[in-house]
Amino acid sequence: MNLSFEKLSLEHKYPVMEIYNYYIEHTFAAFPGTKLPSNFYEKILEDIKDYPAYAVKLDDKIVGFCYLCSYKNYKTLRETAEVICYLSYDAKGKGIGYNCLKKLEDDAREMGLKNLIALLSTKNKISTKFYYKYGFKSCGIIQNIVKKFNALQSANNWPEWQGVKIAAQLCLDNSVTEGNAVYADWFLPSREELIEVFKVKSLLAEKGVNIPANNYWTSSEGDGEAGWSAYYVNFYEDTNIVSEICSKSGWKIGVLPIRAY
Repeated sequence: MNLSFEKLSLEHKYPVMEIYNYYIEHTFAAFPGTKLPSNFYEKILEDIKDYPAYAVKLDDKIVGFCYLCSYKNYKTLRETAEVICYLSYDAKGKGIGYNCLKKLEDDAREMGLKNLIALLSTKNKISTKFYYKYGFKSCGIIQNIVKKFNALQSANNWPEWQGVKIAAQLCLDNSVTEGNAVYADWFLPSREELIEVFKVKSLLAEKGVNIPANNYWTSSEGDGEAGWSAYYVNFYEDTNIVSEICSKSGWKIGVLPIRAY
């Protein structure tokens, strides 16, 4: 694997913003609610001018970016920095994220930083597991402060659908009781999260958890031009990953609530 890091500069603007906007539009991994213009990149460069920042290249192709930045920008927190890392979806699972984190941690030590912080949504299970794996610990959870993908919860404007619960609400209302434990923290998975479930469905079946063959809604939205502007994942397939925007109003699409995996 020919992995390299280049100091982040203006020449990386468009591939970096393309990767960042993908996460903004389709996942809970980035907090902005709508796609950012390409000139936002200049603000990123200004914010990180005193910190290590890299374009991540695999075989000379930009597959991600990572950097450290100030946490709260207070002098009293000068020994603390925030970690930012985004990889293109096809670059995941190759150990690139680990290499990014290790490089930033080495830089942090050279700078005399004592603490690194990763600010994550509780719905971003993949990143949460990643940082736990490499020694990060939870320092607390601030409840219910990020409202994202609200379009899925407020787009029910057709008269024939009034009073019908949509996918996101069905997940939020889901509750499972096992013994004395009640599990009520379900959510509608993003396209990426549901694809990860698809990849291990055979393993789940071996453990007695069979996911019925169906198409399932995700929280990842499309461009708003299709009749149903959200992605689904096809669980009729055995191994082939099929995930597209559903534009067929006659389809019956299921809901697969997720807690964690």
